[in-house]
Amino acid sequence: MAEQIGRAGLRARVCGDVAELLAELDREADAALIAEEALLGGSAEALGRWVSGQPAWSDMPFVLLTNHDQRLALAREGLLRCLGNVSLLERPLQAITLTSAALAAVRARRRQYEVRAHLEERERTALDLQDLVAARTRELEAANRVLEAEGALRESEARLRLATEAAEVGFWDVDLVEDTMVWPPRVKGMFGIPADVPVTMRDFYEGLHPDDREATAAAFAAACDPNQRALYDVEYRTVGKEDGAIRWVAAKGRSLFDEEGCPVRVIGTAIDITARKMAEAALARSEAELRSLNELLEARVREEVAAREEAQARLAQAQRMEALGQLAGGVAHDFNNVLQAVSGGARLIEGRSTEPERVRRLAHMIAEAARRGASITRRLLAFSRRADLQAEPVDVAMLLEDMREILSHTLGAGIQVRVQTAPALPPLLADKGQLETVLVNLAANARDAMDGAGAITLSGILEQSKRGEGGAAYPATLKAGSYVKLSVSDTGMGMDTATLARVAEPFFTTKPLGKGTGLGLAMARGFAEQSSGALAIESSPGRGTTIRLWFPVASADAIAGHHPAGLGSILQPESRARVLLVDDEALVREITTEGLEAAGYAVLSVGNATEAIELLDAGEAVSLLISDLSMPGMDGIALIREAQKRRPGLRAILLTGFATDAAELAVSGAIQGAFTLLRKPVEPSVLAERALVLLDGAPDMEGPG
Repeated sequence: MAEQIGRAGLRARVCGDVAELLAELDREADAALIAEEALLGGSAEALGRWVSGQPAWSDMPFVLLTNHDQRLALAREGLLRCLGNVSLLERPLQAITLTSAALAAVRARRRQYEVRAHLEERERTALDLQDLVAARTRELEAANRVLEAEGALRESEARLRLATEAAEVGFWDVDLVEDTMVWPPRVKGMFGIPADVPVTMRDFYEGLHPDDREATAAAFAAACDPNQRALYDVEYRTVGKEDGAIRWVAAKGRSLFDEEGCPVRVIGTAIDITARKMAEAALARSEAELRSLNELLEARVREEVAAREEAQARLAQAQRMEALGQLAGGVAHDFNNVLQAVSGGARLIEGRSTEPERVRRLAHMIAEAARRGASITRRLLAFSRRADLQAEPVDVAMLLEDMREILSHTLGAGIQVRVQTAPALPPLLADKGQLETVLVNLAANARDAMDGAGAITLSGILEQSKRGEGGAAYPATLKAGSYVKLSVSDTGMGMDTATLARVAEPFFTTKPLGKGTGLGLAMARGFAEQSSGALAIESSPGRGTTIRLWFPVASADAIAGHHPAGLGSILQPESRARVLLVDDEALVREITTEGLEAAGYAVLSVGNATEAIELLDAGEAVSLLISDLSMPGMDGIALIREAQKRRPGLRAILLTGFATDAAELAVSGAIQGAFTLLRKPVEPSVLAERALVLLDGAPDMEGPG
């Protein structure tokens, strides 16, 4: 068959298997003549994959040589489907038939090649056209961008002109290379130059105000300096070239530099700020006038305030004097009672000197009267919060029960006094005498608030103050800890908010003139706070008033160390120590001397510090110095200091009727060495005991130091 095909002018290639066939097909064979038995046994699958993978223009023509064997009919149908473009030739066949089929297949395949070539040509043409279109498109886009840029530039220039016209901004351009300057009419107008007159840098400098020329020239030079390249930002005045008008101009600009760093051009803007400067000047004048007016008004206000404060001070002083007069009357009444008891008892002792038992009873009465006088002074000092309170453990239940018994007989038949105390209430720590006085005053106020008819409740409970942790409200001055809270409640008319806000102020009272001093609650608050406690008031109209007092719970050490006051026996010194007593009051000096001598001391008494210093300088033997604080000339503090310079280590006791803080004296260094302070009046036994304590273990100080 190959020879027959060759005689027809075709070149034939014989393939031994499907693999060789596929290789020839890939080398662009024109047609394939296949015997069907060569594709049996699975060889057709590879050929089928090649057929299905042909490009769109390709449809390889196959000539399949078959026979009459019907057993291969089913397989033959599969081959027809696999090969696609196939012609069947049944064997045996004539040579002409074979040649005709081969030529037809070749012609068909070559037409496919022509179609491929045509398609490839079209693709090349399309690509060339596409490149041409893309190039043209790029040219058109570039042209459009140029047109858009030119339009945007014209639009930007138009907007800039409008903006500068609206903002009244002028441009300027200085060419440093060509030595030319461009000024639009607006800038020329700022220098008083007509629009059609050419300008140079000389016009610029000559148009500057003489006072601004140097600073402006320096700023322009700094902008042109390659090392600084500063922003040209100045405000200067101009003098109009033709109109002589003074104008203010704000100019700003920058220099442009070439590649070598040399300045070649300076461009910028200029704004006429004359109106702004005039407004600022006017504002400055207004502010100066306003300050002057304010100072005048402040001076007048200060004068008015001073006048009102002076008037208020005079009124307050008048009110205080009235209240102090009432207070003085009450104090005078109490002291007259004391003096009556003391003077009367003393006269009776003089007349009954031969009756020892009666003399002792009268002396005890005089001592009790003196204690009452001391209580009066302690109450006054507690009001000023300067007294030394004699704190001691106080049984609350017993205190309130005693108060109930006293008040039931003194407040009147219309007042019912009740007592409510919690069981097992610990003792509180306070000055018992002062506390009793406070409770009596509060009860008297409650009686007055109820017009002599109602109920007063005295109560006491234990509370734990835990400020900052919620719970009950406590006064701001109360620290955390354990307290006994005493309450005095009444069923009176109560107080409104305005009265409640001022009720504890000194000298404030709601009672009629002459009926109250306004000091009761102030004294009570001072006593409570000086006792490390606090006071609070609750009241509202129609619901009565409750006064609450907090006092710290007495510690175990305070309870253990407390011994109720009694006569006792005076401690005797082991030997007759010599005491130098200094007091300017002869009567006080004599009584004190008697008490010390009765306690076994040898006493040297003098009336002033000078005499005491003379005795010490003379070498008088002294073991202890006792001095009054307030004396004419050198006071007690100065005396003790001078005495301790002469006799280092000399013990001293300072007696005072004032409320000076002993700790303050010690800290200030006014007195060195062993020293103690006692408040007048002081019991002879207490003074003797304190002297013995100071002298106990002291070195021998009887000789000069």
